[in-house]
Amino acid sequence: MSWWERKQFTTWRGRYNFGQVQPGTRQRGEPLTEEVFERLLQSKRWVQLAGYISLGCAALTVISAFATFLVIDTGINSKSTIFLFEVFIACAYATPAIYLLRYGHAIGEAARKPGTASLAEALRMQLRYWRFIGLLFSISVALAIIAFAMAMLIPILWRLA
Repeated sequence: MSWWERKQFTTWRGRYNFGQVQPGTRQRGEPLTEEVFERLLQSKRWVQLAGYISLGCAALTVISAFATFLVIDTGINSKSTIFLFEVFIACAYATPAIYLLRYGHAIGEAARKPGTASLAEALRMQLRYWRFIGLLFSISVALAIIAFAMAMLIPILWRLA
């Protein structure tokens, strides 16, 4: 067991009984109840709905990219730039949608086969989704700060020139 797995194990061992108590340690915490799995199953519909809506938005964005590429009569560079930007936006919609659908599938597995392994897998999928959303949020905040700084600096630099 790596140091990270030991850290994770010792962090969760005190709160929940996952059936993974090391020999020689005292078992404490709450046993997993059916309510945990019922709550997970209740969230499955909403998770999958959000995933399918995000996939639909990604598909509409790709259709929009192709339509824009065919309709715009400006130079070839601007056509391809707009097309690539819209495809990038579609990927930004599709990636979290895939994570959400995987999470929904893991919730279904946890509800069908209640156990610590299936619950851990569902929570791992949830962690991956929120980790990706956090990364996108951090990038968005950084770009917004850069855009704000540029919006303030460009008029000042324009007057100096």
